[in-house]
Amino acid sequence: MIHKTLFQGPFNSFDSFNSDIIKPVFGEITPFKKSFKAQLNEAEKQIMEDVICWGEIDLATHGDQMQFYEVLLQPKVKLSVSRVSIQAFIRRELLPYTAALIVFHYPHNPTEWRISFVSKGRNATDATSAKRYTYLVGDDQACRTVTKRFDELTKKPKTLENITEAFSVDKLSDDFFETYRNIYADFVQHITGKRYVKEKGKWIENTIQQPDEQLQTAFDGDEKSVRDYVKKMMGRLVFLQFLQKKGWLGVPADKPWGEGDQHFLKNLFAKSNHKDDFLDEVLEPLLFETLNDGERANEVADARLGENIKIPYLNGGLFESDALDKRKVIFKAELFENLFQFFSEYNFTIDENDPNDAEVGVDPEMLGRIFENLLEDN
Repeated sequence: MIHKTLFQGPFNSFDSFNSDIIKPVFGEITPFKKSFKAQLNEAEKQIMEDVICWGEIDLATHGDQMQFYEVLLQPKVKLSVSRVSIQAFIRRELLPYTAALIVFHYPHNPTEWRISFVSKGRNATDATSAKRYTYLVGDDQACRTVTKRFDELTKKPKTLENITEAFSVDKLSDDFFETYRNIYADFVQHITGKRYVKEKGKWIENTIQQPDEQLQTAFDGDEKSVRDYVKKMMGRLVFLQFLQKKGWLGVPADKPWGEGDQHFLKNLFAKSNHKDDFLDEVLEPLLFETLNDGERANEVADARLGENIKIPYLNGGLFESDALDKRKVIFKAELFENLFQFFSEYNFTIDENDPNDAEVGVDPEMLGRIFENLLEDN
């Protein structure tokens, strides 16, 4: 079984990567070492210190091979702005009709690295437009999905199709949405006592427990208002995952934007003295009194949110309080604990990707999909 710590730890060497990950997942590789350093042009040398091919394996589908590469990046390079050059090199050097697994890392900073899968297809047309899927791994990354997918690959034939599926962004979105729906249903059930379950391809509403008294006191018995309330609350929290990924939440007052806490919400809950009333006492002040208040946002001195930090002012309407928000609603601490743990297991991407270069994570387009696909409400 592949363990998450293998991806959350530093990249020590290709030998250890081979023994810990490649061999258990893909089997023995046919080893050879070839450096492409001499083939790098001047522009590429500014980005890559060296590119090494370590070997290859024959895939289960006849005639398909996958090669294994290590790309050593220059210290000050940012992959988000160097993808085009790297992609061009990969297209040029990879043999036609093949695939490759590539590790990108910084020789002097082993804690930050990425794993990419490149597929060039089985014909000349596909070979000119290699598709690259990338997982962010290393310190401070969730690594849930890459661990799960690599572990699943240990149980499947190593075909081009199975490996591509393991790196599929669409499949990740499906995985994310399935769990998101279940957590959404937990919040709704807490108030209404009811839950939609899928039976024979249809969504059926089942009564699981007695409704909470808040159904009457806060929502006047209107179950649709409960679902709307939960949808809006969770949608806002998903949006905040992208903000904290950019380092815009919990920024120390003396630091520039971008140097905030990338786990701000989860840490905020963990340290809170208001876990049993977290929505009213902590989240709503954050949403309505800080993110939506241009005068207060930049300087926060509030024990509930954190002292001497900066929170951005977002003038877009998402955090404007309306009549639905003014209801007094209490959710048990366990629900928020599960929600923030779930969010922490995924990478929320913030970079724009070109069509042939996909960072495997939850991208902002998922916000629209979330609202469109809560099927029982459509």
